Amino acid sequence: MRMHYEMALLEGLVSHIRPSRLILPLLQAQKEEWMQFVETEKDRICVALNNGVFKTSDSKIVELYIQQHQRATNALANTLLGYMEAATDPQIRQFYTEICACLESLLSYILKHFDKYFDVNLPVPQGYRIIASDELRHKLEQLESNFARMEINKNLVDIALKPIREQVRDNGPHTMTYRTLNYYQELMDQLSRLDDDNGIGYMVLNLELIENILQQIGRSETRNTLRLNITLLYINFNSPEFVAFCIKGLLDKYNELPDSQHLWVMELYLKFLSQIRLKPSYSLIPEEESVTQQIKVWLEHEISFLQKKTIRSPEATANNPGINASDDKIRTALSTRELVVYISLFAQEEVNIIVNKVNEELYRAVAEKFTTVGSDELSIGSIKSKKFNLHKPAIESVLHRQLESIKVLRRWLTEYPKISKRV
Repeated sequence: MRMHYEMALLEGLVSHIRPSRLILPLLQAQKEEWMQFVETEKDRICVALNNGVFKTSDSKIVELYIQQHQRATNALANTLLGYMEAATDPQIRQFYTEICACLESLLSYILKHFDKYFDVNLPVPQGYRIIASDELRHKLEQLESNFARMEINKNLVDIALKPIREQVRDNGPHTMTYRTLNYYQELMDQLSRLDDDNGIGYMVLNLELIENILQQIGRSETRNTLRLNITLLYINFNSPEFVAFCIKGLLDKYNELPDSQHLWVMELYLKFLSQIRLKPSYSLIPEEESVTQQIKVWLEHEISFLQKKTIRSPEATANNPGINASDDKIRTALSTRELVVYISLFAQEEVNIIVNKVNEELYRAVAEKFTTVGSDELSIGSIKSKKFNLHKPAIESVLHRQLESIKVLRRWLTEYPKISKRV
């Protein structure tokens, strides 16, 4: 099915009613007809988009088709915002506002019915951003009032509210993507239900888990502070400030305990973070690792250090003279990226060398048992991130090594009779 561009008639009208051409008598004579036309076109476009999507099986074509209309609607809304700023008559500005509202209704329809194809990284129209910022400001005032009456860690509250405060201030950002707006709305919704057990839903289980850990190590925290921590973890509030706050909290509790309990506490927290389920597709900073992954990488380094510290302690080396820091790992001449290429290669079904499931347990085993050039201490997070982003020069280096390996194997085959006699 051929898919048609549906925005041409609306674009023609918006061009026709620009401020330099629109005078009040003309508006008074034509307004009702124009508004009816815009409403009719909006409804027609919604039907046309539905038909186009449901009659096309190629998802890539559908995505391009929906995003083309999303961008065109965005552009028209921003054009009308420019018209509003240029218009001097209040009736003309109101007319532009009403057409803008129709276009924002069309955008809401596209987002609701075609969210799979919607480009969430596109900036929202400026008019819609202003309205959304006003709504966020109102909710922020309510939340700040609620938090002021709670027994809760105020530093954590400031961290949680910082992105919203920056967005709604008078000199705040002038652009906001749909992804960011959606995250802010979810954040405010979650925070508004913080003191409601029904509101936080399944996260009550996570709350019980962390309360159990604190009970085991003989520490406590206010329930509202724990709820806020769990909520921010759940919606992947991966700001550097929150990650640092969590790590500092772990260190504070860790340093109050005897040395004999340090490793056990770190492993308890690592287990807890591994059990937390994040809300799918949500992230404060999409280009950064998830908040749980960032904290887990730190924990894994700490655990690895404590394990080696235990093994190499004077007591341990006295009982096991053979222990040596340089002997407990397999040393390679590979970079970390090259090592990850080998892991990925050997785990391929056609190659069938590594038969373990490629998961964190395998990454942990590699990190614990191998070194690379310039790095004696590998992290699971580093291996995992490179596994999903193989580097072309590293692949080329491994290919060269494999070709050299083939030469060695061929030489061995040539020498096989001699080798077998020696054996």
